[in-house]
Amino acid sequence: MSDVRRGRPNYLRNMQAPAADISYQALQESDQPRLEQLMQRIYPPVYAHFWPDGGQWYLNSQYGWENFARELAQLEAIYRFVLNDGHVVGIVRTLPGLAPPGDKEIRATKLHRLYLDPVVHGCGIGQQVIEDVSKASRERGDELLWLEAMDSSTAALAFYERVGFERMVHFTLDMPRMYPARRGMWRLGKRW
Repeated sequence: MSDVRRGRPNYLRNMQAPAADISYQALQESDQPRLEQLMQRIYPPVYAHFWPDGGQWYLNSQYGWENFARELAQLEAIYRFVLNDGHVVGIVRTLPGLAPPGDKEIRATKLHRLYLDPVVHGCGIGQQVIEDVSKASRERGDELLWLEAMDSSTAALAFYERVGFERMVHFTLDMPRMYPARRGMWRLGKRW
């Protein structure tokens, strides 16, 4: 099946070269349909096998209007589209001032979401986003940038470790609609 028939924009079909121009666009209320459409395209190829319904419940619960409005209302959150040469290729959401559970005294930022179109994996976009988020976190005076990743997402774990994160704590996600064998999570952190 061609990339066009799978809903991939033409500019992404033959993406092989490193990312040329990374930029960000803050999400607004009017972006919810665009965000939901983007995530319907980029989430299932990587995570559908975690869910009996292919991830539809998760996508609806996280990117539907109600949760999107709640997440936009969090004043401390930074929620943006990731653009490559002006084209939306993913999202990044950070929560400055949020320390990991059990370590409330540390100055930290949580990388809450980073999803990129699988077509651009390996092009350096994710690494650039991590560098940009890390720089902003350091400039705020944070000691730690942290995130949570599925323990069965070996490619994601390898990527985060390659860009300087270390495994901190393993736990089980309380997500009853997900296959039980897929609920393992790692909390990872990057210090400077």
